Amino acid sequence: MKEQSIQNVRALSIAGPFARLIAEGSKQIELRSWRTNFRGLVLLHSSTSRAYDVYFSDLEMNIDECPKLAIIGAAILTDCIAYTNAQLWNCDLERHCWMGDESYATIRQDYYSGNPPMGHVFEHPILFEPFILDVPGAFNYWRPRNPRQQTGFDKALAIIEELTAEAC
Repeated sequence: MKEQSIQNVRALSIAGPFARLIAEGSKQIELRSWRTNFRGLVLLHSSTSRAYDVYFSDLEMNIDECPKLAIIGAAILTDCIAYTNAQLWNCDLERHCWMGDESYATIRQDYYSGNPPMGHVFEHPILFEPFILDVPGAFNYWRPRNPRQQTGFDKALAIIEELTAEAC
């Protein structure tokens, strides 16, 4: 992660346990309805959404393992894949961890308004210990817009610099 420019750092707010799964490396692709041209270091932010909290128990994960309003880790966004057909979708099932059993056609229609799901591909994940708490999120890939977000970014970058120094 050392090569990443500090000016190029963004955060992504992710609902439910999925931020944790990305930070642990068991989920490499985050599904979104939109494409991004951004590539680089992303701080993984656990959003306030409760819409996907049901998956904590399905994944045998305690909700405290991914607190709301927290930067819990980081990863490098390396690609964005358009899932334009069922074959592409099914090839990456384990990497994007879709929790339902619907067909690709149903998923595309019901969750993505008929558009192809977009897979944001993450590599080199790290899980922070401890988490950086009390950081409000935002939509899309975001930069700090208020003092609490800036403090969260500063703490996260300090953790990353420390881990990078230890690795050398």
